[in-house]
Amino acid sequence: MTKSLEKIKSNAGTTPAFNSVHDYITFAVLMVFIIGSLSAFYVYNLQAQVFGRWAKEFYDFLLK
Repeated sequence: MTKSLEKIKSNAGTTPAFNSVHDYITFAVLMVFIIGSLSAFYVYNLQAQVFGRWAKEFYDFLLK
């Protein structure tokens, strides 16, 4: 009992805090990567729609 208590006391400020911070950093990087890829895909589709609309208007202008 006292051995495990001393082990917990010796590890109190070091390992679990570092592990949790490391996990938070990994989670944040992963979320930024996922959200960034999704938003990049959305922006790419938006640009394609805008360019398609502009090309259609230009084509209609040429046909007039």
